[in-house]
Amino acid sequence: MSKLNHTLGRIGTALIAVCLALTILTLIPRASLGLSSTGSRVINPESYAAIGSPINLSPQTMLKIELETNTTVTLYLIEAKPNRTISFESGNETDFDRFIEENAERTLIKEETSGNVTLEYTPEGVTSIIPVILNEEPAGASIQYKVELLASIAPSARIITAIEYLAPLGVILVGQWIITKRRTGQRILRAK
Repeated sequence: MSKLNHTLGRIGTALIAVCLALTILTLIPRASLGLSSTGSRVINPESYAAIGSPINLSPQTMLKIELETNTTVTLYLIEAKPNRTISFESGNETDFDRFIEENAERTLIKEETSGNVTLEYTPEGVTSIIPVILNEEPAGASIQYKVELLASIAPSARIITAIEYLAPLGVILVGQWIITKRRTGQRILRAK
């Protein structure tokens, strides 16, 4: 039984070390892929407009959108499919609302914003998206935007999930080893 406890304690220590390494991996800043677009646009009252063209993303790629507007607008990230039924260049609010109702599963993010805002999105799988801005106000919206692609070594969402499961398991395994050592009166650390 002593060998089993010792082995489990070592496994727990290894799991904690792996979690610490993964934590450091998540702290590495994302690198810009050099693919960014900036611009400004006036969106007519009660209409929508796409900013940029469809963007291909993977779990290692993050989309960062910086938006500055003079009024309240709604930013949508919509999954682009080859058989799309609406032109994303621009159009009226009624057509867009109808499209959203019929294709609710394609809406990845809906964020109402005003002033300066930064939105970041990392997909769970490989996808193509289109950023669309909807102006529901009775006055025109003046927007300035910057769309940028950032890459990471590994998808942060998956790394964090692994840490959430492995760290408690490692702590439990090391904890039982320490408790067993204390009960038997053995030293945990041996002096050499």
